Amino acid sequence: MGKEGLQQTLFGLEPGTSYRLDFYQSNLGIHADNLVVSQFEPFPVWDWNAYAAWELYLDGVATGLYSQVLAPETGPLPNNTWFPAHIIFTASSSVHAIGFAPQVMLGDNTFLGIDGIRISVVPIPAGIWLFCTALLSLLPAYRKQALIVSD
Repeated sequence: MGKEGLQQTLFGLEPGTSYRLDFYQSNLGIHADNLVVSQFEPFPVWDWNAYAAWELYLDGVATGLYSQVLAPETGPLPNNTWFPAHIIFTASSSVHAIGFAPQVMLGDNTFLGIDGIRISVVPIPAGIWLFCTALLSLLPAYRKQALIVSD
């Protein structure tokens, strides 16, 4: 991936199947050692002024798929909020190296937190099955009827 992030290889995927990656994310801010809070008390502080998201990588290549964008946080580090997020992708192979890398959308750099990553198959919507069933039930109606000719 070429930047901070994490990666895990998944086996047993079905090519052409959509998968949903659910996780929790947080904007952890940035530690700014050089900031001076006042002329009398220089000490390290945390800053949360960036909009950021996690980008999904498949086999080391950026997919252009992003989690929901995290807005800047306010408050000290222990008050950071964890938000549920997800990314849906379609497998093109039975094995993929799934990676996440933080992307800053607007503002200064920031550290992003990620936790509780789970994967699940995206189910085919029930409406498709109902539509197909209804379509198949119409087929007998289009069958040619015997033509009865009377004198």
